[in-house]
Amino acid sequence: MRRGKRYIILVDDEAIILSVLSLHVKSFLPEGIELITANSGESALEKLTPLVQEGGELLCVISDYMMSPMRGSELLGHLEILSPASKKIMLTGQADLQAVSEVLNKARLFRYIEKPWEPKDLELTVLEAIHMYDNETELAKRTQELEILHKELEQKVIDRTAELNQKNEELRQGLQYARFVQECFLPNHTDAWDVLPKLHVFSTSAEAVSGDFYWYKNLGDSVLIAQGDCTGHGLAGALLTVLVSDFLSEKTSHLVGGVDVKEIVSGTVYDLKKRLRRDVQYSDMVAGFDLALMHVNLKTGDAEWGSLNSNLMLVNESNEVEIISKSKGFLHLDLEQTDVACGQVNIKGKRVVMCSDGLYDQIGEVSNKRLRLSGLIQWIESGEVFLDNKCGIDDLFATWKGSQDQTDDATWVSFQLSN
Repeated sequence: MRRGKRYIILVDDEAIILSVLSLHVKSFLPEGIELITANSGESALEKLTPLVQEGGELLCVISDYMMSPMRGSELLGHLEILSPASKKIMLTGQADLQAVSEVLNKARLFRYIEKPWEPKDLELTVLEAIHMYDNETELAKRTQELEILHKELEQKVIDRTAELNQKNEELRQGLQYARFVQECFLPNHTDAWDVLPKLHVFSTSAEAVSGDFYWYKNLGDSVLIAQGDCTGHGLAGALLTVLVSDFLSEKTSHLVGGVDVKEIVSGTVYDLKKRLRRDVQYSDMVAGFDLALMHVNLKTGDAEWGSLNSNLMLVNESNEVEIISKSKGFLHLDLEQTDVACGQVNIKGKRVVMCSDGLYDQIGEVSNKRLRLSGLIQWIESGEVFLDNKCGIDDLFATWKGSQDQTDDATWVSFQLSN
């Protein structure tokens, strides 16, 4: 609205009453408000219409009720359409319900005043009407500003959400490609089924790519099989899995004579350390991995194993568990902490189990507690894992986890030689 154009109009078809009313209102009318008078409803509309259309503010209208041909009630009804925010005051010498109800049906009546009016009452009524108009107008203005701001914020949220969705989609595609690259470097465990038909590999990642890995190499009369858990999960862990599996492949590509499992594991650690260009510790994060590697003679069942802080178990036909090696918490590439445990066993008639600690660190939906290694062993010894010559670790883990978020990457490798 155009500033500085504020009006009050007085309407009465009796000239004397209109003159007296005008004198009274002028005596208390605040500065900056122009007083207009009209002797009929038609004249009032004729004066007000262009003023309002040009942006003027009609603060208050005081109109007589009993006028001809247009009654005050009809005028106020027209003004309700022309200027709904204006405060409507009706003067009447017939203070009856019919007059009031007739106005209420056509306009929002601020108040009616009986003739003859009390000057003080008139003053208080008009000043209150102006005050209320200003308050409501200011409130409407602020509300409009808030609505505009709200719409701008909504649009910003829409734009930002679209931007984040685009970034997330790019990230998702990048992670999918990272998973594809990781899978290209890691061996496909289905290739081992020809020599290990009872091999079972279960791997589930906390993110799109995993820091756990499985590795396998067929040497003809024997096989090398490994399960590893690299620092963290996601892209950081996946990067290490590619490096470690590649080192394993390099170190076993030209084997001459016997297979020294401990040397392969130690050499892999050494090669990774050489590849690192910085200190193995960054802030509170460190680079490292756990690894269990076993070399198995397919005919005799004789096996040599090496473990770098990893879980390795044997399970006999009665589902009794023998722990060969177990993880003792995170192990990083510190020279004093990379000793490789090793030994020899015969696995004829036994199942070999390798698993990452992410499998039993998972929080259960029902218990809201971690499974722990003892809980995993209880599953095995109760016959829940190996049932009817099949491995059911996949379903057991899924049921245990339920709707809980996955705590860490989890990998299980089990196998048994054919009879």
